[in-house]
Amino acid sequence: MPGEGELLGVINYDQAGFGSGADQINVEPDDLEGNVALVRLLVAVMADHAPKELGAPGEFPARWATNKSLGGTDSYCFSGSEYFRERRRPSVTVFASAWGAPASHPRTRGMPGESWSDAEKVSVDYDAYYHSSGDTPENTTDKEPWNVAWCARVGLLGAARYLEALP
Repeated sequence: MPGEGELLGVINYDQAGFGSGADQINVEPDDLEGNVALVRLLVAVMADHAPKELGAPGEFPARWATNKSLGGTDSYCFSGSEYFRERRRPSVTVFASAWGAPASHPRTRGMPGESWSDAEKVSVDYDAYYHSSGDTPENTTDKEPWNVAWCARVGLLGAARYLEALP
């Protein structure tokens, strides 16, 4: 077991409250070697608890994706540090949307990609109010509160599994 008080990893929540085009959760980045085990654990949590059918939001998302580094989240403050690189510590972000327009990005070789397809591209939802005066609870989180709950549940259960797997 790592030493007392040692930082073992980071799960960052960013843009966790709203997605303009889809109901899905993304985990980023899946293209850093130190993140692979935690990304796979977070995906396993979602797979284990996914609703049986698409439809009304449940306790966990029915759709999820992992994507490469997109460069817009605070998890990179940690993953870029010497401490994290040397100790191979994970630092990931769990989110519902990114940026102000829908996008797709090349799938990271060997990583899960989208839960609903085996495509070479991964979709990332967007927030029509991203970094604008309209980015208010009434327009975002209040409309889709389940996104925050999904992110929190996935992160908490994923962290528990990660800690259980440590030597």
